[in-house]
Amino acid sequence: MKNKSGFTLVELLIVMAIVSILATATVIILNPAEIVRKSQDSRRISDLTNLNKALGLAQVQGGIYFGDTSKVYVSLPDDDPGCVGYNLPTLPAGKSYVCKPSSEYRKSDGNGWLPVPLNQIQSGSPLPTLPVDPKQQN
Repeated sequence: MKNKSGFTLVELLIVMAIVSILATATVIILNPAEIVRKSQDSRRISDLTNLNKALGLAQVQGGIYFGDTSKVYVSLPDDDPGCVGYNLPTLPAGKSYVCKPSSEYRKSDGNGWLPVPLNQIQSGSPLPTLPVDPKQQN
């Protein structure tokens, strides 16, 4: 009997399959945060595009209130209308922040974080609710 040393083709294929599975698992396990960040960024871009289109429709129609220029409308829920619950930057004199409570801040009828009554657009409100940052959603 001859004693041959070496690996058979089946053994090499099994090792290659195990290595590729481990490599794939390593890539997936080590970088899920980046995937989440990218999906949140895509959602932000989509939400801003939709909001821009809705505001464009409201502007073209005319006669719709777009808010007070001395106020900064913030898409963060806070029971205090001045947003004191957040450490927001100081605004120039004459400017102030506006926050809405969590029960109202997503409304698109002018009572949400954005004071534009999108439901008054003749073709109907293009947004059923106002968008917010994906990190703010529960």
